[in-house]
Amino acid sequence: MIKHTYIIRYCAILPLLLLLLSEQNIYAQRIKLSIPDDFPYELKAEQEMGLMLTGTGLLYGSVIGQMNKEAWGRTPISRLDPQDLFFIDRSAVNNWNPGLNDMREFFEPALSLGVLSSIGAYGLISKRQKKSWSELMTLTFMYFEGLYISTGVELLTKSLVNRTRPFTYNTDLPIEQRIRSGNNESFFSGNATLLFYNASFLSLITYKLYPDARWTPYIIGGTFAIAELSAWWSVRSGMHFPSDVLTGAVWGSAVALFINQTHKIGARGFNIMPWMIREGKGLIIRYKIQDSRFKN
Repeated sequence: MIKHTYIIRYCAILPLLLLLLSEQNIYAQRIKLSIPDDFPYELKAEQEMGLMLTGTGLLYGSVIGQMNKEAWGRTPISRLDPQDLFFIDRSAVNNWNPGLNDMREFFEPALSLGVLSSIGAYGLISKRQKKSWSELMTLTFMYFEGLYISTGVELLTKSLVNRTRPFTYNTDLPIEQRIRSGNNESFFSGNATLLFYNASFLSLITYKLYPDARWTPYIIGGTFAIAELSAWWSVRSGMHFPSDVLTGAVWGSAVALFINQTHKIGARGFNIMPWMIREGKGLIIRYKIQDSRFKN
């Protein structure tokens, strides 16, 4: 089930976001950060509408799915056998460390806060130098489109796949602990999805805007180090199998790359639109290809 603590956690970071945004703006002025003359990204109305509607629909569907999902009870838990697991996952069944679980969950709002404050600081400086909010709006749309899609698919998958967490196999734990709420939401890792999405998004944007800056490698290395450490703690805490975090890492990074590529100026248009009729519902995906023979 989706916990209220997640809502509280993300609401609590809003004042910190404003504080960090102001601090980054001051720091950027001190080092005289310059805004590139040629901003490499653009918004396409039809594409953005499709992406936002798709992401919102995925999130809505995942909430409904998780509201109707029940944790595994004593009988099915008692029948679990580690030998039925994929071989790379078997070593995780004896892991248990609630402290590491609390620490890894802290990284989720922390890294999101860092990315949003970086976008905000860049947008404020761009407004001052170019007298326009367009670059801030573009990066903000890009970030939330990817966030909605990556998180929506992850949560929807969790609501459909009943994979129990590693600690449910751990016979050293009390049965009350093994049948706790959310014990069948292991696949795939939302923590890895969110952190690798944030790390990839910020790294791709930074490298595109400032490929020659001395601090660009530190941003890329630092964000991915946080994501990798949190993924490791997800396994060591007993909350996820290695395949859970690997899937989340690949998915989060792939969505960030997709958002980056489809919003580049001159990129071929990509459009996703949900549809619903009496016979069913689904998505229409269109990839616009411009034939060079028809160019003026």
